[in-house]
Amino acid sequence: MLAWFVEQRSQLEAAADKAGFEPESLVLFSDVNEWLEKQFLTGQATGINGKFPGFVRRVLSHADGKWFGLGTVYITRPSKNFFMEKDQAWMRTRTLTLGKLVSTAAPSASLSGWIPLGPAISQAAKNDALYESWPVAAALLVTLIIVLRRWRDVLIAVVSLLLAMCATLAVLRFFDRPLNMANIAAFPLIAGTGIDYSLHMLIALKEKREIVAVRHLIGKALIVCAVSSCIGFASLLTAGNRGVFDLGFACCTGLILSTFIALGLLPHWWRWMHPGAVPAEE
Repeated sequence: MLAWFVEQRSQLEAAADKAGFEPESLVLFSDVNEWLEKQFLTGQATGINGKFPGFVRRVLSHADGKWFGLGTVYITRPSKNFFMEKDQAWMRTRTLTLGKLVSTAAPSASLSGWIPLGPAISQAAKNDALYESWPVAAALLVTLIIVLRRWRDVLIAVVSLLLAMCATLAVLRFFDRPLNMANIAAFPLIAGTGIDYSLHMLIALKEKREIVAVRHLIGKALIVCAVSSCIGFASLLTAGNRGVFDLGFACCTGLILSTFIALGLLPHWWRWMHPGAVPAEE
């Protein structure tokens, strides 16, 4: 390709002149062509430290006596509204097919980009998130122990959080929204919100010891907080980017489930774990 580029220099310059380009606009073209002819065709290839180090490093690399070039492939979008899921699936399929054709036709070439590398990067992000979640979980557990002090209440809060996480994963799986680099960021938000709602309910239950009174006292406040947060994250559902959409979907799902668990299930678990608790007198 580089040899053809240099050999066709006169024809390319003539075509540019015929198209109306001024000679001054071809200065960069001429200089780059001269550099390629000197460094490549004459066999005097040295390190890329010549006249155009910054420009050439973006498109060429030289190592072990071999030259490597960078090229760009454009795939025509199937429709104007390319953000539709079916169009993105079409693009992924077409790109993967193109990658196989490239590797077959030119074994020394490889197709790079987000679609070929995305699955590997997403898997690496999942592994990192799983590895880094342990210190976060330990910090949350210590916080619950300090605030609640009773092992029964700590257990209820932990079970509520784990249930919200697992239910969110189940909903994502049901709607075929696998974990990726974007929506995995929703789980720290879900964890913080779930712990917050559980603490409010457990502290209120410890004081009032009556489910109806606690729901009447802080139930509306928790629902308003959840609704306002869901409205904010729901705005991400209008995004054309799949990752941003998945982040909004996971956040809304986790918030709804955390609110339902805190208001609907947690009080009954608390009553079951504290059978001797009697309502506090007003």
